[in-house]
Amino acid sequence: MYTNNLYEFDKETGTILYYKGTANECLAVPETIDGVVVRHIGEYAFCKSRKLCVIILPETIETIGRGAFFDCKSLVSINIPEKVKKIEPKTFFNNKNLEYIYLKNSEVEIDDTAFLECVNFNK
Repeated sequence: MYTNNLYEFDKETGTILYYKGTANECLAVPETIDGVVVRHIGEYAFCKSRKLCVIILPETIETIGRGAFFDCKSLVSINIPEKVKKIEPKTFFNNKNLEYIYLKNSEVEIDDTAFLECVNFNK
């Protein structure tokens, strides 16, 4: 495992396990961390990151874990890279300000609970 001031990262799997940052607005997740390609966002990795308004995911992302962006109350928009095939349960639960999700893959499978309590989101 690799840790820096922003992330806990599993170098063997290319998974962001936990976001430790305190960004107030926009966060561009890097394509690589310590020379390893970022392929996965782990379960609850960004949970309760309440200051993030915009998250930009790199095209290297293949999976986004359950509850990955749970309770990110300020989140307004995020892109979902083309390689992502499924949006897991409660991925965006309780993101009351979420308005925009940019899907690169129109055939992505979306769990029925992925957007629970996202009152401003229009599918």
